[in-house]
Amino acid sequence: MGDVKILIVMKAQPFNILLADDDPVIRKLVESILVNLGQNVEVVTDGKEAIEVFTRRPGVFDMLITDHSMPHANGLELVRYLRANGFEGKIIVISGSLTPELEALYLARHVDKILQKPFTMERLRETLEGIFSKSKK
Repeated sequence: MGDVKILIVMKAQPFNILLADDDPVIRKLVESILVNLGQNVEVVTDGKEAIEVFTRRPGVFDMLITDHSMPHANGLELVRYLRANGFEGKIIVISGSLTPELEALYLARHVDKILQKPFTMERLRETLEGIFSKSKK
């Protein structure tokens, strides 16, 4: 008889993700996809609130998903703050209003992915799965 090999596939530990978007439809869409992918998600409605959450709980989040155009602090202000304060996690920016200049500013701050609105659920899911597969915890 030949050797029998048993393959055990372990699910990677979920990411702790902060989602910042002022659009309730986008927030719900992204949140439900993340939850379906087995991730832990906390949701805030603007950049200032996101900064407050990161400040109160440093080291908790592995990833930020943020809109660019939000009240109180936009996505770029949020990303600048996080990178200046040592956040080394993954960052995805979702927006429908980025100029090439804004995209360059985001990329200079080591944003992992920029997803232009409108996007399909499948495109978002593929983007997230790609980042998760490259970033196994």
